[in-house]
Amino acid sequence: GQSCTLGVTVYPIGTISSLDCAGASISGTLEAFTAASGVSATVLYTGGNGGTHTGQTVSSTGVAGLTATLSGGLFASGAGSLTYTIAGTPSGGGTASFALDMGGQNCVLEVVVNLPLGTITGLNCGSSINIGTLTAGLAAGTVSSSVPYTGGNGGTHNGQVVASTGVTGLTATLAAGTFVIGNGSLVYTITGTPIGAGTASFALSIGGRNCTLTRTVSPPVGIISSLNCTGSTNTGSLTVGVAASGVSSSVPYTGGNGGTHNGQTVSSTGVTGLTATLVAGTFASGSGSLSYTITGTPSSSGTARFALNIGGQSCTLSRTVNLPVGTITGLNCTSATSTGTLTAGLAASGVNSSVPYTGGNGGTHSGQTVTSTGVTGLTATLASGTFANGSGSLTYTITGTPSSTGTARFALSIGGRSCTLQLTVVAPPCGAFVASGVWKEFMCHNLGANTSADPFTPSWELNGNYYQWGRRPTCFGRDGVDDANPCSSPVYGAAAPWGNTTANDNAGGITGWSMTNAANGAWSDASKTSNDPCPTGFRVPTSTQLSALTNITLNPWTSVGTWTSSTTQYGSGWRFGQALFLSAAGFRGPTFGGLGGRGENGAYWSSTESSVSSNAQGLYFVSNTVFMSTGTRIDGRSLRCVAE
Repeated sequence: GQSCTLGVTVYPIGTISSLDCAGASISGTLEAFTAASGVSATVLYTGGNGGTHTGQTVSSTGVAGLTATLSGGLFASGAGSLTYTIAGTPSGGGTASFALDMGGQNCVLEVVVNLPLGTITGLNCGSSINIGTLTAGLAAGTVSSSVPYTGGNGGTHNGQVVASTGVTGLTATLAAGTFVIGNGSLVYTITGTPIGAGTASFALSIGGRNCTLTRTVSPPVGIISSLNCTGSTNTGSLTVGVAASGVSSSVPYTGGNGGTHNGQTVSSTGVTGLTATLVAGTFASGSGSLSYTITGTPSSSGTARFALNIGGQSCTLSRTVNLPVGTITGLNCTSATSTGTLTAGLAASGVNSSVPYTGGNGGTHSGQTVTSTGVTGLTATLASGTFANGSGSLTYTITGTPSSTGTARFALSIGGRSCTLQLTVVAPPCGAFVASGVWKEFMCHNLGANTSADPFTPSWELNGNYYQWGRRPTCFGRDGVDDANPCSSPVYGAAAPWGNTTANDNAGGITGWSMTNAANGAWSDASKTSNDPCPTGFRVPTSTQLSALTNITLNPWTSVGTWTSSTTQYGSGWRFGQALFLSAAGFRGPTFGGLGGRGENGAYWSSTESSVSSNAQGLYFVSNTVFMSTGTRIDGRSLRCVAE
């Protein structure tokens, strides 16, 4: 039977225009591993519309384990603040971040989490890991000790600085830092200069635990002011290949500081295989000496050098290694291995013989020089050297110019043994001669000669044909008259060949003999021309090539055979060693090719034109001389082709 009016307030959905996490105020503190209590953050905002919000709960990132909780409520109209309660246990030290999102705005709230005061349950100085060494009177450098601990709580410590006792002058310094959770280690850096040798002790106290760290301080490193290798006193002697025994060197020094040294072992250089050993010890205060024992087997004779370096000084100790007198038990010339070829009349080059021996004692020999017998002109030279221990070989270098073909013998005598080394000397290639030390190959016979005849036995069969300079050869019959038909075996040249006595005795003219000089360029120094009568692979020689034959110093020519104007005896000419023979074939004159000079002289064309257009150059000889000459090109002269 009663009535009243119920009024209900209606609010809009809350919004704000800004949310300022950076300006948040924090109440209370957070400590790692400890549950948060009484910790909150007040975050300012602007532009509130007076509407409602439902609050929020946000988990932390960065440092995990925390939540920021805002209860539901109303935004103020305009500016206001939101208070978040922070709860939970932070997982470590650092910054806990909360991603807030309210009233249509968001920001990240950051709250610092402090580390707890560090504690440990155990500190073990006896198990420290030590780096570096400490020496009395010497400033510590890169010296440290890593001391293990147990039961760390992850908290911080302020480090510590501890002065040494026992041996004073040192400091162990631990920088401020953080204990790990569980087991870890603390690195103390040790600095300063220890005042003496012995044990330096450091009383450590950290994280609620303590222990005594000890470090050994060594005596000072020994130093000296001079080391005199040249003044050493040497005992015993050294011989190559013999193990050293009772050999030592006492090396004086000055300015010792009484400190210790570790000794040293030094390998020899120069002569290798030896070792100089100094045992560890102590320098005297002032002057003293160091005794090095020398062991090993020297590899060779000469000077063994030992680079000594001790007490801050260095010098080179030298010891002489003697060689025994060299001996061998056998020298075997018949098993010699030879390289290179010996050719009669040609200077030996790259020729040597390796003669094996047995029973060498490693001693020295002075070498030897042996001249050849049998074939003379050669020398076998062995340089001074050393025999191997046991078997080896001796290399003799063969030089000189062998006088002939055959066997060159060398009577070797070395190391108390002897044998005769025999080397074969071969003949040079047929038609070869030496020009400035280089072989050049001519044909063995004159062009048109009897190629089955011995090229080194003087005979009219070696005369061959006669050629006018530069003229393409015509095939003539054996009677000296042009045949009506071509020769079945063409014979080049404007003269009868060696075939019968009548033709060779013919001193008259030849039908078809050209009375006109050949044109310039018919033959050429530059290359073989189409008019060149020489067979494939050969050509008319140049004047330079023929001129080399006139050098009597280089090429010892010898007049050979019977020199006569007889029409039946003309087996003569000039011979160089066993390599080249040029027949005194005479010539055919310019008037119809009349024969002349057979057995008295030789005339050989070159491919070289003369400065006079009707002449050309060639080689000419008589019984007592060989020289270059010019002649009219319509002369009939011999040809000795040369390899292209």
